[in-house]
Amino acid sequence: CRRQPEEARGSQRQPDQARGSQRRSAKKQEIEEETADLVSRLCQLNLQEVSLEAELEQELQQWKSQPWRWTQVFGKLRQKKRPEVACELLSAMERAAIETNVIHHNSVLSAFEKVSQWQHALGFLGGMPSRKAVPDLISFNATMFACERGSRWHQQLGLVADMAQRELAPDSISYASALRACERADQW
Repeated sequence: CRRQPEEARGSQRQPDQARGSQRRSAKKQEIEEETADLVSRLCQLNLQEVSLEAELEQELQQWKSQPWRWTQVFGKLRQKKRPEVACELLSAMERAAIETNVIHHNSVLSAFEKVSQWQHALGFLGGMPSRKAVPDLISFNATMFACERGSRWHQQLGLVADMAQRELAPDSISYASALRACERADQW
């Protein structure tokens, strides 16, 4: 048995690595397209007339063990400023016993912030523990941004106090948001 020179073995690895990279790239593109298609479908639905579970039956089953795929969907819904769809999707996932996490919840909060729905953000944040999601710093900051957009400085300061009660340390983003709200309201 003759050994190949090191250069020959190295040159064989390069095409194998390139093919592996191409397969990963193609798979990533396929996932991005599936996500974009799903988000497009979701955004076209009339949630009063259509059952989200029935509409998403296939995806709910196929992606059941892949919460990262749902994270992508929530991110796109946030970008498209569709918090009502994101909220309904989260509920549908919970009813279908699909694992949800604080990242999914934070995406819903960020979607509320994008459309200045501070009341919904506050309500959603308050309901997170009943959904078995523990609010984190990002949850509070997203809600504070929603309150900031709605010029609700009292609520923002209340959230800072709530963070302290939960032993969550506000960060520079939290304080900056609260300060901007107070400044806008001339509450110094």
